[in-house]
Amino acid sequence: MRLHSDHLLAISFKAQSPHIDIISPLDIKAFPLRPTILIAAILFFFVPAGHNILHYRLAKELLNTGHIVFFALVALETFRYFDKAGKSRRFSSLICLCLIAGGAIGIELGQLLVSGREFQIRDLLYGLAGGIAALLFKGAPQQHIVAGFVMRAMSVLLIAGCLFPLSSIIADEIKMHRDFPLLSGFEGSTELTRWGGVDTMSRVSHPVAQGSYSARIALNTKQFSGIMLDYFPGNWQEAEELSFKIFNPGLPMNIHYRIHDAQHSGENQRFNNRYNNTTILQTGWNLVRTPLADIEQAPVDRQMDLGRIRGLGIFVSREPENRVIYLDDVRLIMD
Repeated sequence: MRLHSDHLLAISFKAQSPHIDIISPLDIKAFPLRPTILIAAILFFFVPAGHNILHYRLAKELLNTGHIVFFALVALETFRYFDKAGKSRRFSSLICLCLIAGGAIGIELGQLLVSGREFQIRDLLYGLAGGIAALLFKGAPQQHIVAGFVMRAMSVLLIAGCLFPLSSIIADEIKMHRDFPLLSGFEGSTELTRWGGVDTMSRVSHPVAQGSYSARIALNTKQFSGIMLDYFPGNWQEAEELSFKIFNPGLPMNIHYRIHDAQHSGENQRFNNRYNNTTILQTGWNLVRTPLADIEQAPVDRQMDLGRIRGLGIFVSREPENRVIYLDDVRLIMD
């Protein structure tokens, strides 16, 4: 028998009779993990994350959501390949699950080697959820209406749960820009996501300086203990003062606060390259006000870029005992 040069020859023997299969190279090329998908994965997951991108929490959450999309596509392509090859749905689903789990773990481990990237359990779970949701939707039996509906509903609910943090951040971004020059009044629970050190913060209804809620901040005895406002409108050029209110239920204490701009990053995070101040908190409510002119002139060798403010930190240092303070009405006073 004469075979065309573009085909491969596979010979197996069963019951002493030779069996010849003709396998087209096109079948091999049709394997789901195409070069374009691999290149996209490398670019998306292994390109060093720049500081400018990671400053924006919405951009970071969109990057995290990419794990859902990528592994959903991988699952769909892999399932379709094995389904066309005549494999059972159970076999196809098992192979897909193994591929998704291995790929999700491998990507997170690989990101440990990339600057600005890190191993994140949530990203791993996002990848698994995206793949499983795709399999539930694709594998839903059409001949069994109820079972198919349940599996597709589970797929939608799984994706909706993964997208809830993104939707919450979008809602808070809208609220944040609408409320400006109020930077944080803690009237919404999502406002806590604007702050670093949120494990020490909680919203309470008493005491309050404005609105219905303030933030309770638990401080410990470490060298530095406090919070950092990371996400907010950073253009303060039209403002005259920064103002915030702190309630101290105990004895008087020192509180430190600092402000930095976009140039205070990398090797430039020196003490004299930002604004630093200390004030004494008396028992009860304290109003802290800082002129923007003082903030602008704080760096030693330059002026603070008031159009690109990046952080406001409030903290204590080496307190002899654990303390609690309450923060409210963090805002800019405009001209």
